[in-house]
Amino acid sequence: MGKGSKARPKRRVPAVTLARMAVSFGMLVTAVLVIFTGIVMYLSTTQYLYRLVVWFPADKADMLHTYAGFVMAGLSVAHLYLNWNSVKSYVRILKQLI
Repeated sequence: MGKGSKARPKRRVPAVTLARMAVSFGMLVTAVLVIFTGIVMYLSTTQYLYRLVVWFPADKADMLHTYAGFVMAGLSVAHLYLNWNSVKSYVRILKQLI
């Protein structure tokens, strides 16, 4: 830092915002895992195409796909809980449109 420059104060982030960020990031990671393992399992049905991903065994992909799906389901419930007020407002707006 140069002469006369002031350090910016650190901004405090509320705990709910941190929780939302963590849940959203977790959902992104598990979605990528589910998509990747789904593609591997699909390609494993065709021996010709499976050679492209032979380095990742299909039985491991099946297990990882299942567990990542369960984690994603749990994170989805947490996501709904953390964003419940938004969900309620969306429902109110939809009721007005109908």
